[in-house]
Amino acid sequence: MGKVLKVNFDGITGFNLDSNKLVRPGMSMQVVSVQGEEILFAENLLSNYTQNGLSPLFAASLNSTLTIGNPMKIGESYEVSIRIWDDLSENEINSKITILVVE
Repeated sequence: MGKVLKVNFDGITGFNLDSNKLVRPGMSMQVVSVQGEEILFAENLLSNYTQNGLSPLFAASLNSTLTIGNPMKIGESYEVSIRIWDDLSENEINSKITILVVE
C-alpha cells in the first residue's frame, strides 16, 4: 500500500490542431475491483489541456499515476482503465491493465 503505479503513453499521434496549432487531449481513469465495485473514476485528468490546449510535442507523451491505497485491499486484483481522447476529433486510445495489490 502507498506504492505508485505510473502509466506512460509515448509516441502518441493523431490529435487534430486547433486554430492556435494546439491539441486538446483528455484522459480518464477508472479502477474497478474484480467484484465490479468502482474504486475510482477520474473524468478528465487533463481538463486544463482539454480547455486551454497543449503543444503537440508535449501531447506525444502523456502519463498518469495511481497511488495504491484504501479502499484497495492487499491480495485483491483491480482493473485499471485509461482512455485518452482528442477533444477535436473522434480519435481515442483505450488501455486496460489488471493489477494485483501486494504488500
